[in-house]
Amino acid sequence: MTSSPSEPGPASAPLFRIKPDNSVVEIGTVPPTFSAAQSAGVIYLPSGSGEIYAVQSLPTSASTAPIAVTSIASTGLYFWGASSPQDSGLCAGLALTKTVSPSASGPYVAGQTVMFTFKVENTGGLAVRDLRIIEGSFSGTGQLGTVTPATVGSLAPGATATFTAGYTLTQADVDAGSLSNTATASAQFSRRSTVTSAASTAALPIRSAPALTLDKAIAAPPGTIFAVGDTVPYRFTVENTGNVTLSGVRIVENAFSGSGTMSAVSPATVAPLAPGASAVFSASYVVTTADVAAGSVTNTATATASAPDRTLLASAPSTVAARMAVVPSPSPTAVPTPAPTNTSGSGAVPQPSTSASAGASVGRLASTGGTPALPAVMMGGGALIAGLAIVLLRRSRRMR
Repeated sequence: MTSSPSEPGPASAPLFRIKPDNSVVEIGTVPPTFSAAQSAGVIYLPSGSGEIYAVQSLPTSASTAPIAVTSIASTGLYFWGASSPQDSGLCAGLALTKTVSPSASGPYVAGQTVMFTFKVENTGGLAVRDLRIIEGSFSGTGQLGTVTPATVGSLAPGATATFTAGYTLTQADVDAGSLSNTATASAQFSRRSTVTSAASTAALPIRSAPALTLDKAIAAPPGTIFAVGDTVPYRFTVENTGNVTLSGVRIVENAFSGSGTMSAVSPATVAPLAPGASAVFSASYVVTTADVAAGSVTNTATATASAPDRTLLASAPSTVAARMAVVPSPSPTAVPTPAPTNTSGSGAVPQPSTSASAGASVGRLASTGGTPALPAVMMGGGALIAGLAIVLLRRSRRMR
């Protein structure tokens, strides 16, 4: 028998005997085979065409004549050995390069789509068919998209084929800090032989960017003024503005101007807090007299939390002031006017004289240290004016 007409190479190959002194002697020719194995005195020779031959008797002297062989099996598979066509680049080979886009480290977020690319090259000397991607390990917590195309019908030596698959990041992927995927490429060649590439891995580093904000407010209508004994309700709103899940979220009180003691913040802590989510805390304070006298009560706080990589972070401080009721100043007390008193000892209060004669002056009240009564003053003035008028009239008559 000879090799298959479709197979490259010679129709026969030399068979050698290795002597104990390591010298090599050709003892004949056989169909192209690529290895030899002996069992129970029979030599078995697998050929490149998939045939397995048996040699019952080997020559003992040098010869180039054909050696009688018997075909004991026809597998349909090619056997490659140290002296096979593989040494001349006539077998199949695949190389896979897997990449991911984007590829640089970045603060990626849940819901963002990344694209895996699989580039396969036929590095052998034979065309392959039914080329496909076989997924291996995958660290993602979601479902990897379908590889497109599913298969490539044929790929010539030296040619390349490209496959792609998309994936949507989950929050667990972002919290983990990386995403990796390993795959191989596989194809058929010749009759029923399979060639598989070495595994290729693509990894996407995900940078953690934790952040949070705090908004502290008074949970009362705007402009509310508090008095002694009133309760000031505080509200703390914490928002996760980063790309990773936060744990151990809590409120840390800083400066507080109140003279009393504020209640404990409730709840004490919140976990977990996903990106974009908010948590609300509360506390209260009862106004004291000293607070009202001060005019206001101010309070400053921050929010703290831990990232998945155990990084501790804190928000910017947030301050709020509660206005106190204004206490009016006391009005000055009116001083009463003292009543007139008798300094003569007679028990009677002197009265102003109401009689007047020509040229006589109006009588006066006795000096008591008080203010004269208005009616008495008016009566005295009237009498004086009347007297003056009479005097002027008499003088005028005499002159005539």
